[in-house]
Amino acid sequence: MALNANTRISANRKNLSTTVLFTGTGSIVIAGNSTVSDIATGDEVITGATITQLWVGSPSGNSSYWTIARGSNTVAVWDSSGYFDYAGNGNALTLDKSANLAVTLTGSTAGTLLIELQKEGTFPSTYYT
Repeated sequence: MALNANTRISANRKNLSTTVLFTGTGSIVIAGNSTVSDIATGDEVITGATITQLWVGSPSGNSSYWTIARGSNTVAVWDSSGYFDYAGNGNALTLDKSANLAVTLTGSTAGTLLIELQKEGTFPSTYYT
């Protein structure tokens, strides 16, 4: 899949997780196989992904902030800088986990958002029992 210039996959761990770096407004396709999904690799078939942790950076104040949406539903809005370990605190963001993930940077051209997603789906094993 082709990602826009503001969106890069920085790590993609088969059958486990992916980390996506946004430096501006962008989106990724979650569900599907590797010909459809931006995070599926090899023979994975992704059915969903939960937000486990993220790092955010943008200018502080009401006029500059990041918005994360799953499909048409807003999941969260952040301004300034911070680190959020949702899974580590026992509460990963599981809302609309099969929907595409879209991020919007409002009020600034400078910002960074790094999101770790835990993959869900069909993960064929190379091991036989």
